[in-house]
Amino acid sequence: MGMNPNERNLEEAISTPSPALIQMMRRLDGDLLILGVTGRMGFPLALASLKAIRQAGLAKRVIGAGKFEDPPEREKFENYGIETVYCDLLEDRSVNSLPDCDNVVFMAGREEDLSGVQARDWAINTVAIASAFKRFREAGIVVLSSASVYPAVPSSSGGSTETDPVRPEGETAQSMLAKERLAEYYSISSKTSAAILRLGNPIDLRYGILREIGTSVYGGVPIDVSQGFFNAIWLGDAVNQSLLCLEHCSSPPRILNITGLERLSVRNTAEEFARQFSLDASLTGKEGPLSPLSNPGIASSMLGNPVISNSQMIAWTAEWIKSGGPAL
Repeated sequence: MGMNPNERNLEEAISTPSPALIQMMRRLDGDLLILGVTGRMGFPLALASLKAIRQAGLAKRVIGAGKFEDPPEREKFENYGIETVYCDLLEDRSVNSLPDCDNVVFMAGREEDLSGVQARDWAINTVAIASAFKRFREAGIVVLSSASVYPAVPSSSGGSTETDPVRPEGETAQSMLAKERLAEYYSISSKTSAAILRLGNPIDLRYGILREIGTSVYGGVPIDVSQGFFNAIWLGDAVNQSLLCLEHCSSPPRILNITGLERLSVRNTAEEFARQFSLDASLTGKEGPLSPLSNPGIASSMLGNPVISNSQMIAWTAEWIKSGGPAL
């Protein structure tokens, strides 16, 4: 990819469609509507969809729906050929005015706790998801959720599986589970085909757990290793796997963990960043018995393994940080 800290090059790389995605677009009937497209993952997912459609020689529409409060952001979508439509997902009239679509990706909903916005998070993850399922009951709907609905598990385990009990900590994770439950309810009651994806640490060089660890090492900030292990997946791989799930929707909805197969050590990751920077890592604490891990084995068997390795993600992130690449 090259690590010139150029956001356009980064977004182009993240939005590269896999051969499997291009082939799926040939089999998939209808256009694609992305709800909540202005979030961090929205643009690369929309662009990967459009690239796959074009490379398949098709003329399907990709439509991004959001509030588009930043006009240049809307122009960026449209300059690539992604159609945009204003939509306030909390207003029934706005949702009901959306164009008909056979395939829907529901991306709205925050993954991290931020004080002062909990009420809106709950509204998006309950009111908005219900409105979307009522409006698009004949479509296939992929719902993006989070691995944060799982509790921490023994660090030596293979991670939480889709059938394990959930126990979200924090209001945002709790509202994510509420989103899942409402998606499940409407999928069953209206026989709407759906898939619920529990994303675990998608990595963009501008944000994510690798960026956090790398930035801490680079800045000499101590890193706590008490939760000693984690999963991560390159955002481009997460985008491709999420879109491939449009072909795996069902009623009741299919639930899939989307993350990297390898268990990463916080300590070893910090030490690898230190090696890349020719610095020393400052580590505090001792690895405890529990870590936030999820098992993506089922998704990998259905959709294929992630293409970008953890070592490649760490090397790219280190070079991005050293080069002064922007952060989100």
